[in-house]
Amino acid sequence: MADEITPSGCNTRRPSTATMGDFEKEKIHTPDFGLSRVVTPASLEAQDAGPLNLDEALLTLPPSKRWRAYLNQQIGVDTLLELQLYMLSFATGIQDAMTFAFYGVFCSKQTGNLVTMALSALKSEAVVETETHIAVSFVCFLAGAALFGHFNNFIGKKRRGWLIFVNAWQSLLVIAACVIRKISVDKLQSIAEADADPLALASIALLAFSSGGQISLALSVGLAEINTTMITGAMVMLAHDKKILKKHNPGRNRKLFFLLSIFGGSFVGAVTNKFAHSALSLLLVAITKVIVTFMFLCNRGVHKKPGSSEMEESSVGLVQIIWGD
Repeated sequence: MADEITPSGCNTRRPSTATMGDFEKEKIHTPDFGLSRVVTPASLEAQDAGPLNLDEALLTLPPSKRWRAYLNQQIGVDTLLELQLYMLSFATGIQDAMTFAFYGVFCSKQTGNLVTMALSALKSEAVVETETHIAVSFVCFLAGAALFGHFNNFIGKKRRGWLIFVNAWQSLLVIAACVIRKISVDKLQSIAEADADPLALASIALLAFSSGGQISLALSVGLAEINTTMITGAMVMLAHDKKILKKHNPGRNRKLFFLLSIFGGSFVGAVTNKFAHSALSLLLVAITKVIVTFMFLCNRGVHKKPGSSEMEESSVGLVQIIWGD
């Protein structure tokens, strides 16, 4: 005869709450650097040792996985990040001084482009007729901002590897524009004032696309005050800053250095245009962006505190990633 199922029998077969609690406590939690969730002997030892130290766990990884984890880190907002954005702002000043002088267009400041387009459309004598240049700049800038902006949201706004990739890609675009400018002036003897010059349009398209991605990156890292291109907003925020005269005012300092970076870059671009080859200005822009690209390897990373949603700065630097200690 089959055993009779009774409520008491069900209760005897059901694991007690205490047993389930013990089972939950015995679960193994391993560090997650976005690489793998496989339980390793090292993770078992770390579990027995006590609270997990993510920085120590990072340094125990093999070199390839250690680099992948390092590039997957988000970077923190600090003085080094501010310096990098100042350098990109400086490069913007150089670039716009060159493009406005020789192409009659801005590749990063689209407000001025729209005003110039309206004047050109009505045959105003105040501006050179460069509607085609402006249209190409506007469309490519918008495309760059949209493309890089959506990828920022999808991949991770502050991931070190993404920031390095974006800056490297933008540097290549500027280098290509520099080569085009060099060829158009030296070999084809084209100064590119002609509205239908295809080489001028190609150079403008590359620079505008790069600029759109640059401002998207600057806004995504959490320092909108240093957007690398538009100083109007920074000037307004600076003008109504209630603490503008305070000795310790990081926000004021960031805005001032941003304005000075754009201004200084514009002067360097103007001097280069007057006394050297116009392609040299774009070469300086590319060099600056390449330097910033490599500098992103040095930014301190941040990660969540174990058992908390708060972020803390990582103690692991580039040298430790290279040597593993």
